[in-house]
Amino acid sequence: MQNSDMQNSEAPKSSGSPVHGSSLTADAAPGRLRWRRAFVASSIVCVLTILLTVTAPLITLQTSLRNALLNSAFAHYGLSTTCESADGGWTTPLTFYNVRIIDPEERFRSTVNEIRLTRGLWGLLTNGDDPGLITLNGPRVELHADENGHLPLLTSETKSSATFPFLVHDGALLVTVPWRELPIVDLEELDFDGSIARTDKHSRVLRLSGFQVFDHEPLSDAHSHQNLALVAPVLSQSTRISGEASAWVEPIEIRLPDTNTDVS
Repeated sequence: MQNSDMQNSEAPKSSGSPVHGSSLTADAAPGRLRWRRAFVASSIVCVLTILLTVTAPLITLQTSLRNALLNSAFAHYGLSTTCESADGGWTTPLTFYNVRIIDPEERFRSTVNEIRLTRGLWGLLTNGDDPGLITLNGPRVELHADENGHLPLLTSETKSSATFPFLVHDGALLVTVPWRELPIVDLEELDFDGSIARTDKHSRVLRLSGFQVFDHEPLSDAHSHQNLALVAPVLSQSTRISGEASAWVEPIEIRLPDTNTDVS
């Protein structure tokens, strides 16, 4: 009898054990599900972030966003900038092709076959005041004076502290006035270097190296008509000229204040 009673008394304990285990499993299941969802969501966010980081240069340079990047450098001068294509990366140097820069009145026009930087997107974003060496291949600048003979003024009211060296290869400069059929300045195949450097905390200077304008350029009556007319119109109508000419431009230094800078 005692053995029977002991077995009966232990029976409820044995039957209660499985119920307690199933309750723990049911409570743990929602927690594991939430953890899995959080892990999946975090993984997706990480993957999207990595993809965006990797493709950001491609998205910027292969779409119209490249124009926005260029405009950020010229818009404060009242200029609009476009380019046909670009390449580069976060650390790979940026290159812009067939760049066009104009003012609203189109009295200032410039085209550049290629603008090459030594920095990538990351360098520009983290240190925009020091873009590194800028190389301009095939730049052409046109300045068209108004009826009063005034050239377009490019003035910035935005404070700037950017400093950088630059190189110009195969450059060209054209200056015209409304009352004269021939341009008063028409130079091509210009090669020179320069820099925008800081002299103190309040001002910068534009420095241009000396460069050759003419290298044994053959002279003709066209030069007489075009150039003598600037100082002696009567002579330009009667003087005949022949021979060769060479000319150099001495080094130039122009002070550039940080604000209200006239870069014309």
